[in-house]
Amino acid sequence: MLRRVTLTVLMLVLAACGTGGDTEPLPTVAQLPTVTPSDTPTNTPVSTPTPTATATPTYTDTPTASATHTPTVTFTPTNTPLPSATFTATLTMTASHTPTATATFTPTASPTPTDPVIVTFSSNVSSSAPNGSVIFRWEAQADSVVLERLNMSGTPIESNSVPLIGTFTVTIPNVAQSQVIYRLTATRGGKTTSLSLPITLVAPVCAISWFFANPPANLGCPNSYSQSYPAWYQPFQNGHFFRIQIGALDKVCGIQNNLNLYTCANYAVYTGTPPVTPPSGTVAPDPVFADMFYNQLAIGGFWYSVIGWGTAGASNAPLVAQTDSGGRIVVQLPMGVYRFDALLTSGAVEKLQ
Repeated sequence: MLRRVTLTVLMLVLAACGTGGDTEPLPTVAQLPTVTPSDTPTNTPVSTPTPTATATPTYTDTPTASATHTPTVTFTPTNTPLPSATFTATLTMTASHTPTATATFTPTASPTPTDPVIVTFSSNVSSSAPNGSVIFRWEAQADSVVLERLNMSGTPIESNSVPLIGTFTVTIPNVAQSQVIYRLTATRGGKTTSLSLPITLVAPVCAISWFFANPPANLGCPNSYSQSYPAWYQPFQNGHFFRIQIGALDKVCGIQNNLNLYTCANYAVYTGTPPVTPPSGTVAPDPVFADMFYNQLAIGGFWYSVIGWGTAGASNAPLVAQTDSGGRIVVQLPMGVYRFDALLTSGAVEKLQ
């Protein structure tokens, strides 16, 4: 086609260069337009490459991009919900479900039925004045239960059978002790168990005070004010003599240290001859004690045979005395504070201080 175009151009050039007025050949030149029509038809097929623009079908290869849908496979990791693995931690709930310890509670229920058990034993107060009330409470697993009061050596001196569960009110005795001990004893199948509770004795608050400080709790309150009374006192090798005049009483009393006993007699003037004389280094009884010393009996014989001789002469000085709620006489002697019976007859020596 290029050759044909070149030839046409050459012909046009030659025609232009021709001479004269030959006008005849121009029509052939006028055929040149026909050349262009025939050329254009053939050229149209060349324009058909535009259909090659239909290379858009190659765009259909982009569906391979659907392979990017494979990330949905990567979504499966979310399917591996590790949290569900943490749900196995709820299996550790079974650890809390190991209240098999409740099964171990059954051994506590298996104290052998032959053994008694005191579950509780208590009192409403821990201290009391004499004659005060104390309430005991307890619970026991046993066949029988006994509430006892003990002396200072631990020997029962009071005993009360009580129920397995209950309360019991006691009156604190007026005893010369710092405390009173109560014991609960449970028995089952020949076996016993016990618990003890001490109740501390405290002095009551009195309307009238004692003449000496810190009186023992068991002394109670005085029923009279203290007074000074005419008195005499003499120490001996094995005891003491004193004489005191309280109202209508005029008594001579002797205390035997070895027996912790006292004996009293009405005062009398000695008129006889002493049957014995004191050895060197000792002192004969004062005249106010002579009748008691030579003529009266002590525990174990005459006083002169059991109390020995005087270690010093007699003193004549008032003694302070006071009576308690029971009328007993409390006297301040040179060797301490003592309590005697109301009529100064005889009995056990009770030294308060």
